[in-house]
Amino acid sequence: MDHGIYLLAALFVLLVPFHSVHQMLSNCTNKSRNREAYWFEFEKKFGQAISNFIRTEFIKLFGIKNVQKSTETLKDLKQEVYLKLLENDCGALKNFKGSNESSFLGYLYTISVNVVRNYFKAQKTLKRDIDKQYRWDTKLPCRMSVCVSTMSELEYKFLIEQIYYFLKKAYRNKYAERNLLIFNLYFIAGFSSKEISTIIPCALSTSGVDTLISRIRKLIALKLR
Repeated sequence: MDHGIYLLAALFVLLVPFHSVHQMLSNCTNKSRNREAYWFEFEKKFGQAISNFIRTEFIKLFGIKNVQKSTETLKDLKQEVYLKLLENDCGALKNFKGSNESSFLGYLYTISVNVVRNYFKAQKTLKRDIDKQYRWDTKLPCRMSVCVSTMSELEYKFLIEQIYYFLKKAYRNKYAERNLLIFNLYFIAGFSSKEISTIIPCALSTSGVDTLISRIRKLIALKLR
């Protein structure tokens, strides 16, 4: 456990009496008209702590560079933590039996870290099977829309974020936006090379689009290995 981050996060609840924490959990789990307000208060008191736990574990597993380009993924992971708290009729909150506010913070830490670790395991599996699942380096026009059936929405969003980052970094010139547009039209929207050559506002023939698609595919295959 990263005790430094743990202690920093503890500052967000240090002044909250333990009975108030239990009352807050009770309010969040009860199906009252004010439930939304209670969850807002929960986020206000514990949201930053959860974000810190997720970010710290993400850095450990993925590295600081990946954090800088994964802002949306971190937000999604935080939502995943809240889903864990809400599932089974708020079972995680109802089952908390801690004796003080620090133990509740540790409880949130464990849930947050497990969410990130499960995501990391899924990404390792995804990258290990990347050639088999996506066939980026083959001559077949593998489209994102037909290659993501085994992925969760979170995994898919992370993959797209990674690809956008690679493409923007590789094409730092006046053609960067054009190449990103071609990637979206071909791999995600499913347009053909001929259709793309008539859609985008640039003088590219069908063979020119094919050449760019081939380069993009090779770049993605190289970066995702």
